[in-house]
Amino acid sequence: MQLHIDKVNETLELEGYQKVPTDVEFVSTFGTIRNNDLYLINIINLEENVWVSLEQYQLYKEITEKQFKSYGYNHIYLLNIYFIKEIDDLYTRLLSHDPDYENYLVDFHWVVHNNKVIISDNQPSNYLNVYDILNAVLRDKEYQEKIKIHHKTNKTPVTYTLIAINIAILILMELSGGSTNSLTLVNFGALFSPLIVYEKEFYRLFTAMFLHIGISHLFYNMFALYLFGTRLEKIMGHFKFSILYVIAGIGGSALSLGVAVYLDAIKLAAGASGAIYGLQGAALYITIKTKANLDGITEGLLWVMTFGGLFFGFASTNVDNYAHIGGLITGFLLMMWITKLKKCE
Repeated sequence: MQLHIDKVNETLELEGYQKVPTDVEFVSTFGTIRNNDLYLINIINLEENVWVSLEQYQLYKEITEKQFKSYGYNHIYLLNIYFIKEIDDLYTRLLSHDPDYENYLVDFHWVVHNNKVIISDNQPSNYLNVYDILNAVLRDKEYQEKIKIHHKTNKTPVTYTLIAINIAILILMELSGGSTNSLTLVNFGALFSPLIVYEKEFYRLFTAMFLHIGISHLFYNMFALYLFGTRLEKIMGHFKFSILYVIAGIGGSALSLGVAVYLDAIKLAAGASGAIYGLQGAALYITIKTKANLDGITEGLLWVMTFGGLFFGFASTNVDNYAHIGGLITGFLLMMWITKLKKCE
């Protein structure tokens, strides 16, 4: 639903409505003046367990009237559009509210539920061109497709926990002989092909993604984890994001090991870059599928970052390029599978 709200907001601005600053995170306010009447529109997202009481709304009305009355408008017309998951008693009462056209501030209430605009008989349906804008967005197949992929939450605890774990492990490694020391890396669970192949220590495919070789290696990967993690976790949710990160990391480690075995080479590697390239692959799939940017990251930018990163990786030494490729492919395919699975549901 957030994508629909974003598109409605974008369209209102394109239609000439001015955005009005508000301190309320889940409300976007727009305004326009016609014949010295002020028309206000509140786009209210009540899908994230937000509750608004009638008392709070009455107080808001009083504040709004006082705020704009001094400008000398003939009347203030206020349309509240509630995007909700379930219709409860509050919204039933708001929908049954009879507008009092004798008041200086006249308020109206619409509800958007299950991609449909609900307007009771006593509410106007011809409030400027807002109804047409809402219907156009809600019926747009492109945005119907996007909403199946994007499911935002507001918090990203998994991303910050992963960053904290990686930092803590690097500190422990530095205190235990140094993160650039080969023996320390092996002892902490780095990918070391002889131990995996001959001693069957397959857990190293997992543990290697939490180790880093030096502070600069950690800093680069944690910046990338923050960049993609905070965006993808909001879209996927905490559990699916965690699964994506771990499987992509293992996928990167597996390809790195497979190439080493094929080349009959001894491989010692560590780092979260396989998992992070997996996040990048997932982000790339989303932007390709939806034709939308990912909170400011466009498909074009992702292509540049992907091929740029791989190019510089192959042009450099001591970079586990096959872990990057393995993670990228795993993340892309896993995001594709998650999306198709959701469609089947």
